[in-house]
Amino acid sequence: MARIGMVEYINALPFHLPYKLGELKTEHTFTFSVPTALKSQNFDIVLSSSTHYERLMPYCIAAEKEILSVNLYTRGDLSKIAITSHSSASVALLKVLCAHFWNKNPEFAPYIKGEEYDAFLLIGDEALEKQTVPGYQTIDLAKAWFEATDHPFVFAVASSKEPVHDDPFAEALEWSAHNEERLLEAAHAQTNLPKTLLSRYYDLCTYHLGDRELEGLKHFQRLYADVSKICT
Repeated sequence: MARIGMVEYINALPFHLPYKLGELKTEHTFTFSVPTALKSQNFDIVLSSSTHYERLMPYCIAAEKEILSVNLYTRGDLSKIAITSHSSASVALLKVLCAHFWNKNPEFAPYIKGEEYDAFLLIGDEALEKQTVPGYQTIDLAKAWFEATDHPFVFAVASSKEPVHDDPFAEALEWSAHNEERLLEAAHAQTNLPKTLLSRYYDLCTYHLGDRELEGLKHFQRLYADVSKICT
């Protein structure tokens, strides 16, 4: 039996929904949290930010051209950006884009809900709910990355401490792919977002870590390796 750390957002539902519904059986136990909290805990298997992982499994949460749920909202001034504390991968991607592609070196500050900012980063279900914010331009960071590099961006990866002999994800992803309406119902219940938007969102998500995703991940890692020297 493995202890599994799992992202709590709806993008991870395909990895665990059939177990939650009792459609599939497992002895593994799931713990849910935001990506940054998961990486600090001791799990046998974890799905968390792609900035920190151990032994890669062939699963991920990635986007080929856009993602809708990792958004920078800006009034045009990027001298100071408020950033979420929930995802290290999304923040790292923003810093890479600023340093390597936008020629910006902004100050970063914690995002506090209810405060007003000239630019701020949101992720996950909260960003998905806010496709537009009055007075702000929305920049989808996965789209910005793809336009700059022609690579998909890998936001989260599945990794394990040891080789996995009882894979908990393959069957779950297959079930989810064949039960789209039940997946949409669960996502709608969690977010109250329109199923049309949720369907489009899941169409954009990639869950298998293939060659293109690995290329994108490695390219990101090369750029991120020196981002702290350029963008603080």
